[in-house]
Amino acid sequence: MRARHRPRPRAIHRRGPTLRAAFMAVPALAAFLLPVAAALPAAAQARVPGPHRAPTPARPPTGLSVALAHAQQLIPTDPFCRRTYAHPCYSPSELRTAYGVNALTSAGDTGVGQTIVIIDSFGSPDIRSDLQQFDTAYGLPPPPSFTIDAPLGTVPFDASNFSMIVWAEETSLDVEWAHAMAPGAGLVLLTSPVAETGGTTGLPQFLQLEQYALANHLGDILTQSWGSPENTLVSTAGRQLISQFDALYQQAAAAGITVLAASGDHGSAQGGGPAPSVQFPASSPWVTAVGGTSLQATVTGQYRSEVAWDDASGATGGGVSQLEPEPAYQQCLPAADQSLLHGNRGLPDVALNADWTTPVPIVMNLPGSLHGFFLVGGTSEGSPAWAGIVADLDQRAGTPLGFLNPLLYRLGCSGGLAGIMHDVTTGTNTWNGVPGFSAGPGWDPVTGWGSPCGLTPCARCGGTPVPTGAAGGLVGGSTCTATAVPPGQLHTGPVAGMAASPDGGGYWEVTAGGGVVPFGDAPFSGSMAGHPLNRPVVGIAPTPDGGGTWLVAADGGVFAFGDATFHGSLAGHHLDAPVVGMAPSPDGGGYWLVAADGGIFAFGDATFHGSLAGRRLDAPVVGMASTLDGGGYWLVAADGGVFAFGDARFAGSMAGHHLNQPVVGVAPSPDGGGYWLVAADGGIFAFGDARFAGSTAGHHLNQPVVGVAPSPDGGGYWLTAADGGIFAFGDARFAGSTA
Repeated sequence: MRARHRPRPRAIHRRGPTLRAAFMAVPALAAFLLPVAAALPAAAQARVPGPHRAPTPARPPTGLSVALAHAQQLIPTDPFCRRTYAHPCYSPSELRTAYGVNALTSAGDTGVGQTIVIIDSFGSPDIRSDLQQFDTAYGLPPPPSFTIDAPLGTVPFDASNFSMIVWAEETSLDVEWAHAMAPGAGLVLLTSPVAETGGTTGLPQFLQLEQYALANHLGDILTQSWGSPENTLVSTAGRQLISQFDALYQQAAAAGITVLAASGDHGSAQGGGPAPSVQFPASSPWVTAVGGTSLQATVTGQYRSEVAWDDASGATGGGVSQLEPEPAYQQCLPAADQSLLHGNRGLPDVALNADWTTPVPIVMNLPGSLHGFFLVGGTSEGSPAWAGIVADLDQRAGTPLGFLNPLLYRLGCSGGLAGIMHDVTTGTNTWNGVPGFSAGPGWDPVTGWGSPCGLTPCARCGGTPVPTGAAGGLVGGSTCTATAVPPGQLHTGPVAGMAASPDGGGYWEVTAGGGVVPFGDAPFSGSMAGHPLNRPVVGIAPTPDGGGTWLVAADGGVFAFGDATFHGSLAGHHLDAPVVGMAPSPDGGGYWLVAADGGIFAFGDATFHGSLAGRRLDAPVVGMASTLDGGGYWLVAADGGVFAFGDARFAGSMAGHHLNQPVVGVAPSPDGGGYWLVAADGGIFAFGDARFAGSTAGHHLNQPVVGVAPSPDGGGYWLTAADGGIFAFGDARFAGSTA
């Protein structure tokens, strides 16, 4: 083995065990807490414990007050709320019905096989039993798994610490309502021992938790019901944190992970005024931001109407970022929106009920503090609820949908969201004297594209049947597709890789759901689109004559099509690290699989030449390529380190150099005298006799680059991005894309 990669020390992580009111300076939290007992009739009050005065905290920055008393253990039904409070309170079934989600869950798409990761400070000491009580009250099954982890350590719950009470409320809302919308999904709760209170306070710890979640592949959906006003992050430290979070979210997008964040509860005044501000991380271009509405539905959940949330208790966050540039996916918005954005990111992207006068219930029991059912509101409701909806859709699609925004805007700008989203066109988010924005038809910086409506095939919203062919990955294809599309061409999830046909006249793209999309003279010989997968597909390799292809999934499952012969797989075996790629032997009589820890698995006539398994790596391995004669192979890590085995010649690497984005793939020159590395931003690094022919480095991309394939003579190469965009350089011929 000739490894050219110098290990460096790694950080060691220790593994340990809204209505969050806008009491703190954390604006993405729910804006109202109402113990159910507060308005119960005297007879009902007599059945609950006597008055209980909680410790009086310093007056919260928002000026909101909260009645802290023992809550009634009686389950708050919607009729009870309308009779007692003169406003509704929506149960899980009602909210799912209003937003078209019950059609998914009734068909069995409850998020089975998916995991939602929730990030909060402190957590709640009784969240497991609280979730059990919530499930019992509303007829929900327990989640298949519920993991609580504190890799940064914990602090004991203190009933006199108001911040801890607030975060316990947030935890209850996040956990219970992610589960309410996706009862079949697993849950992971990661807690920080530091309160996030605005500005940079608490954000470094949340960044570490999210890095931990990605590094350990904890789930495919990440929800964040917290944030900090952008105008508190303009310092050097604040901008550095934003940059670090953005890089992490871009990596999440490349890994097929959906990231959601609440847009905040203070309307256009997220920073307290007088100037408008939006909230980060909702303002990140790599995050799907969730705004708030006021939903009117019947006691059975039948949708009636919806307006932007804006009243005395709070208003939906939204507007234009001061710090984040306009992403390419928003550039399809009309001229009126462009004049508003001025080249900056607009948010939110979607919306969901948040008004405290149309609240949802949670269960929260805290030692020596609050007990029972509470009614809550705020955009903290929307982020976990949307996370549950995405989990349902991921199950329906058979693969993680990943980063939603490029598809969302592509559909929205072309009219493809009719029948999928309620277009909320009424209301503003002016609040606390700070001028806001107005909702209107199409996208707006108050409710985005609106709230979910018909998320199942051929659903009706506003009376118009919508073929799912127009919806693409939102539903994963169906029998009511408007135009005839070969099954293998369904765009099931983000593109995971590409391969070129032997003569360079075409190429294939493969999606995480196993959909294979051929271009040019690349023939279609089969795919896994529409079939359930245990793990997403991560790579594709062609046979020597191009008459077939192999796909490989993250669990090492191999799928052979056309004249590709199946030689074995790792499906069903325990792996120390997920498989990240494959390479075929020269005659097609075998193939190698490579895992993220550098482990090599050889099948058929593919010869084992060595591996990195058991070695300490600075960064995970992300891909491999074999030599022309099959006598060796190269492995490449995310930091650009290259490892050469057998007769593969080491020609250089990027190890030890600063990279703007991680390396995601490697491709050899035709004679094996060099290779190209490609980074997630499309930056190309050429070594040996590999010729540099151009790159997308420095250009703004809708989604990260995920793969590279050389032309047969080495005079050029193709890059593919996660949204299916193809970039051709040198003599590589552009033959189409799925972007």
